[in-house]
Amino acid sequence: MSEEIERLTKELRDTDAGWVNRRDAAENLGKMAVAAVEALRAQADDPDVDIKDAVRRAAGWASSALQGIKPFAESSEYSLDDLVKGLKKEGSRSVSPRGKGYEVKVELSDGRSQTVNIVPIKPENRPEAIRVSTRCGAPTKDAYYTWALKMNMSTVQC
Repeated sequence: MSEEIERLTKELRDTDAGWVNRRDAAENLGKMAVAAVEALRAQADDPDVDIKDAVRRAAGWASSALQGIKPFAESSEYSLDDLVKGLKKEGSRSVSPRGKGYEVKVELSDGRSQTVNIVPIKPENRPEAIRVSTRCGAPTKDAYYTWALKMNMSTVQC
């Protein structure tokens, strides 16, 4: 099991790994920690004094390791600032404040780039939302306007 803990710890710390892998590593480490604490709790009143002493010592270590870490709610709400922090990636994505939101500059491997705007919005009579937008496209041709008008008729507007 210690090899698995080492592997998961390494994966969690690897900021170049995909977020899903890192999230899964965190969840698996948490499950292992819970199993370990439950095993210690189950033997807290062991009749063997040496075992009882070892269990209490180990439980103390586990408790000390959690000092300063607040319990998390099962479901969390994140601020726009929290969400945007996760977008930064040295060498490929930079984030900077822009108005009430943020601008994310995405550098592509072929030398092109894309700028993405992220802005909080509060439409009237609707829940708060985040608008993510970018300018994209090619030089215009008359045929593009016809296509855009046709598409606009079939697009849901909000």
